[in-house]
Amino acid sequence: MTTTLPTDTQQLTEDTSVALARQIRFAEITTELTEQPIATSYVCTGVGKPIVLIPGFDSSIFEFRRLVPQLATAAQVWAMDLLGFGFTERTSGAAMTPAAIKQHLYRFLQQLLGKL
Repeated sequence: MTTTLPTDTQQLTEDTSVALARQIRFAEITTELTEQPIATSYVCTGVGKPIVLIPGFDSSIFEFRRLVPQLATAAQVWAMDLLGFGFTERTSGAAMTPAAIKQHLYRFLQQLLGKL
């Protein structure tokens, strides 16, 4: 299970990218998709009402590298990589379908934010 960033991230030079990379954490999200939890990359920063940022398909939380610090001054910001994108695992046991991605997202919100 992947729980560290690839070594390529050590070559980042843009300040906002470096700062976001330092904040990335991994959570083991349990779903019905696989027997093993899915290592899911995310960032959580700030205080207040939660805002969840979800990148588009074929993208990552780095899309929000400039937005996260600004929003975090007034809210708790969560940004996550969807199943199989960014630094979140693309597991061999889970089909890469919209339904699978939806279930992974739902379970992430349920397990980490506890709101659903």
